[in-house]
Amino acid sequence: MPSALPGAGVQLGEYTGRATEDSWLSTGPEALQALKTKFFSKEEVKVKLHAACPWDADCPFSQGATLFCGALRSAASDGKLGDMALLESMVDATLMSTRFYGVDTVTQGALIMKFDREEQWASRILPAASSASSAAFEGLRQRAVKKPDFQELVSGICDEMQAVRPQCPSRASEGLLCQALGQAAAVSVGAQGACSRLVEVVLAA
Repeated sequence: MPSALPGAGVQLGEYTGRATEDSWLSTGPEALQALKTKFFSKEEVKVKLHAACPWDADCPFSQGATLFCGALRSAASDGKLGDMALLESMVDATLMSTRFYGVDTVTQGALIMKFDREEQWASRILPAASSASSAAFEGLRQRAVKKPDFQELVSGICDEMQAVRPQCPSRASEGLLCQALGQAAAVSVGAQGACSRLVEVVLAA
């Protein structure tokens, strides 16, 4: 599924039907898709999500996406995903790409529309300390989100929906960076290697 071009101004109607676990797993750069699929197929991850989501049918999806991104941040902060400078260059390349290897803005927007409650974006599995950023990773994050290309991607998602989803810019920023970091990690250490490191974070929670 092609990404929306930066600055294109995605219409709200385009998000209909895009916010499913299957669509989330199958969109984004190729290496990222492989990493997400491996992560969600792990029995350890399934057990954690089942324990965190005993009733709400949407919970495993929202919590799974939140867990994936939180585990990525923690693993990167701990130096488990390879050299930070190399990760940053790969993150930048992914965020600047508007074609096959670019981030998926449409599905990210669909998530923001679908999950409208604050608790759907807060992890029930990873404590706040587990996703705390190291100084090196925080520097990577701040440099990435301040770049004009990144801000244009966020605007392309949020311009049409910020009135109904005020938290859109921050959630779009987190989601886009998560996509780019996942792609970078999967390329840097391989999808299987990156998945193993993310599962380590989950098991330590």
